[in-house]
Amino acid sequence: MQNQYFTKAQKPKTAIIIGAGIAGCAIAFALAKRGIRVKIVEKNNKIANEASGNIIGVAYPRLTAKSSDFGDFYKQSFLYAKNILQEIGDKTSFKQSGCLMLNYNLKIKKRNIDIFKNTGWDNSSVKLLNKKQAEDIAGVALNCGGIFYPYAGYLSPPKLCQALLDMYVDMIDVEFKCKINSIDRNGQKQKWQVGKFEADMVVIASGREIANFEQTKWLCKYLQFIAGQVSHIKANKYSQNLRTVIAHDGYISPAVENIHYAGATFHRLDNSTDFTNIIETMVDNTENISKIAQNLPALNINKNTIDMNLVGARAQIRVSTKDHLPVIGRVPKLVNWKVEYGDLKYGKILEKDINFKYSSYFSNLYLIGGLGSHGMTSALLAGEIIASDACCEASPVLNKTLRAVNVGRYIVRAIKRGEVI
Repeated sequence: MQNQYFTKAQKPKTAIIIGAGIAGCAIAFALAKRGIRVKIVEKNNKIANEASGNIIGVAYPRLTAKSSDFGDFYKQSFLYAKNILQEIGDKTSFKQSGCLMLNYNLKIKKRNIDIFKNTGWDNSSVKLLNKKQAEDIAGVALNCGGIFYPYAGYLSPPKLCQALLDMYVDMIDVEFKCKINSIDRNGQKQKWQVGKFEADMVVIASGREIANFEQTKWLCKYLQFIAGQVSHIKANKYSQNLRTVIAHDGYISPAVENIHYAGATFHRLDNSTDFTNIIETMVDNTENISKIAQNLPALNINKNTIDMNLVGARAQIRVSTKDHLPVIGRVPKLVNWKVEYGDLKYGKILEKDINFKYSSYFSNLYLIGGLGSHGMTSALLAGEIIASDACCEASPVLNKTLRAVNVGRYIVRAIKRGEVI
């Protein structure tokens, strides 16, 4: 597979990564294994402190009923993550329990059937189950069948982040309580200055703050900020029999040390929201438990038992994009793109004819963000995409996938529609 961009004279020797969530740790892992010395700067006092900080997260593929850029990216992301998790899973509390996606209504049933037909995976990777087959795998009574992913499961996101860093502990250093407000280019040294540190390359992986820099502030209007809450529910004599992750219009894990993790609520926020004031609410816990009661009544988790079952919760903000694909790769020079592709709005050039590898980018400045609720699987491949480009290697994905996640795609679409950007 071709590299997306022009080949550079040499790969960087040093890198600074802004953010120590799953995105930052994944790219640190990918760079360090290529011999690049990494400095992670993190504003909090520990890794995985925000969206990557849930005690337990679920890892399963996010597929589409028809072939699409979205489906192709998440399909490959899951397969790549599966291999990494099988290698280091014991350090992340990863349990390959599988994930059963229920046919909880007719629309979803049709979608699951279409996914099963169109994934191209064999029966060892995806199975279409009737109600009896699904119950045998789940270990509990169900209302319906569904589609089952045997290689899916659940894990500790903070432990995954730590395990990735520990793989190359001599190559990765983390600086905590280090808030970064600007990224500056030292043209004379041909290096980036980030706070008191400098390096050959920089990766912005700061979650909800990826658009807080001069080079990326235009991106904010294309991001979506979503508040979500995971409920921590004490297992009972019925629910403790659950053997697999169940996904419905929410999800629930098997009991981990006698606690189920269920979520997640979804509240789209205005971009001007004060993100420091996100708190857990009983309303969101009730929503999570009500969905379990409706779709999995055999677990005996419902509003009547909420006082006995609920032992905690965690609310955080995840970031997605308007087309629900992440933004991965080099940071484009907005001013240059507006000139280079200005004729889009007049129809003199077409979006499909633009070759992003000939576009203008900041040298050795990368971004990874908008991973949404599937960061545990998508971040690992995203890190590999960036590292392979920085090191002038063949990309792990097809050019059409690189194009689909290119940061500059939103500039092109805005120019085409005549939007101010």
